[in-house]
Amino acid sequence: MILKKYAVSYVLFIVLFLVKLSPLQHVLHDKIWVIFAFFVALDFLVKILVEQGMAKKRENFIQFYLTSVVLRFILLLVFMGFGLFRYKENQNLFVLNVFVLYLFFTIFEISILLSKLRRF
Repeated sequence: MILKKYAVSYVLFIVLFLVKLSPLQHVLHDKIWVIFAFFVALDFLVKILVEQGMAKKRENFIQFYLTSVVLRFILLLVFMGFGLFRYKENQNLFVLNVFVLYLFFTIFEISILLSKLRRF
């Protein structure tokens, strides 16, 4: 069950690892693994919040999901601020990598959410 839940993270890990070994490694920031770990942790947190919303009362699902979206965005801004302050080199690449991973995780979260709402 856990393999199915985090399949997106596993696939992205493999893709990042292969890109890091390839000649295209210049498109990844030096701290890409820190960025990736942040998004995996954030994804785990969001999944816990959404499961809490689904477990108790299905009427509360929307509130839990919207709370997770707001929390994700606030934590993303804090992480980007910390990252830009801490990692002075290649700041544009840092922002670009964070933005791409944010879009990747958000797109797959929306697709999973839509599949759950069809059964809802």
